[in-house]
Parts: sequence; C-alpha cells; structure tokens
Amino acid sequence: MLGRIKSWTTKFFSYAGKTQLIKSVLFSIQVFWAQVFVLPKKVIQKASSRTFLCTGGPELSKRALLAWDKVCYPKVAGGLNILDVATWNKATINKLLWNICMKKDKLWVKWIHSYYGNRDLLMDIPKQASWIIQRTLKATKYFAQAGYGVEDILTMPNISIKQFYVKLRGQFQKVPWRRLVSTEVWKKLLKWIGITKVPAQWSEELKWAELHANPKDEV
Repeated sequence: MLGRIKSWTTKFFSYAGKTQLIKSVLFSIQVFWAQVFVLPKKVIQKASSRTFLCTGGPELSKRALLAWDKVCYPKVAGGLNILDVATWNKATINKLLWNICMKKDKLWVKWIHSYYGNRDLLMDIPKQASWIIQRTLKATKYFAQAGYGVEDILTMPNISIKQFYVKLRGQFQKVPWRRLVSTEVWKKLLKWIGITKVPAQWSEELKWAELHANPKDEV
C-alpha cells in the first residue's frame, strides 16, 4: 500500500482528491486484510492513511490539521466519513468468532475444533493457542460493546460486519453548521453568478437547469 502511495504524483492532489483516493483505493486494500487477519495496532497505525492525507506521501509527519478519529466521523458530525480501520477490524473479529461458535463449514474453523477438542472455547481459552486465535476468542468484549451477550452470539442466524461496525462506532452528535454550509454558501454562490432563486433538492435543481439551458450551448 505504501508503494502505491509512492507511485502516485500526490503532491499535486488537493485535499478532496486525496480523500477520494483513500476511500476508493487505499481502504479497499486495508479492508480486505482486516477481514482476513487480526491486525495489531502497530500495523494499523503504520498502514493508516492519515499521513497520506496530511502530506501527500508515506512519510511520518506531525502536520495533522485534525485528529484522525475526528476525520473518521460521519459528515453530519463534522468529519470526512473515512472508514475507521481499527473499529472495522474489531467488527471482522466478531465475525471470525461467530464462525467458530457456529462451527461453520470452513477449513480453519474445522481445524480449531479438531485441534482443541470439544472444550468450550469461549469460557476456556487455550493458553497454548496462537496470538491470533486468543485475540479472536477474546472478542466477546467487542460483542458487549455493541450491546450483545454471549447468548446472542450462539443464536444469531447471520452476522453483518457493517452493522457491527456501526454499533461499535456508536452515536455521533450532529454539528449545527452542517445545513449552514450546504444552504447559505449555495445561496451566495447563486447570487454571485446572477441567479435569483431559492436552492431546492438536487433533482429539482437538475430539472431547473434543463428547463433554462440554452440550446445554443449544445455541441
């Protein structure tokens, strides 16, 4: 991922351009590996896109204009709605744990139950298990953070990573200026270019543009 950042001419990208690249390219790579492995905090920090967003490159820098957790807030809460990889990885761990509890027809799940026997893996975590397996079996705390208990894990017919991600993120307080930016600025822009009309919904704006379009401008 860092190699891909180096290959881009990112120094000429705007802040919005770098944000779009993070959402469309970089996080697709991170999300894939977050669904396969339990990522340590150090790996998440090193592979984070915060440096790229601030500097346009992979070099470490302290020139952050805003804390990364606030950058990951939804837009209505004042953020850029960038995916929080650390929280997403917690949600994926929940799915791995659910697969183990439900004894899904997967090779790695069958290996775990065959190797560790018929013991209750949630209550009796094997001490000789690898770090990844222990971290996965201890993910019941993430279920608790999302508002679920151990009984819920055993009775869920299916599990949604996105739904768990939203629950782990919790509720966000909406910023009071979100409508001010989208409405007042648009009014001033219309007034500046000589259009006297009240801003409406996007579909209505498109109809208005088609109605008032100049046929001579057509190519």
